[in-house]
Amino acid sequence: MKEVKVYLNTEADKPPKKHIDRLAIPNMIQTLRQLRSIKKDVKDILDSGLARATVARSLGVSTKTVWNWEKGVYYPRDQFILLCVMEWAKQIREENNKKDTSQNHTIKIDKNHAQKDS
Repeated sequence: MKEVKVYLNTEADKPPKKHIDRLAIPNMIQTLRQLRSIKKDVKDILDSGLARATVARSLGVSTKTVWNWEKGVYYPRDQFILLCVMEWAKQIREENNKKDTSQNHTIKIDKNHAQKDS
């Protein structure tokens, strides 16, 4: 027969509250932010022109796993893979930013207004 505990409204009868380490909260928040960004990171990697199969092979996972990350169904459980994806996406974004800034800073010089050296 199953034992059932009944708690009355007194403090002594209540189950103990779970203790959350206040120092662990910032780490949990950072981990949650990383997990939220992984979907965008995977999308950025795939948008750079790499095939899902290539990404999967490089990380040692299946293409279905990469698809699940891309859709936000699952997240990488392995911290190393998580960091690899984040760094890979960061490098791709930096390369894209360099391309964008080099295209946006084209300077046109009007020959009529340029000063001539004597």
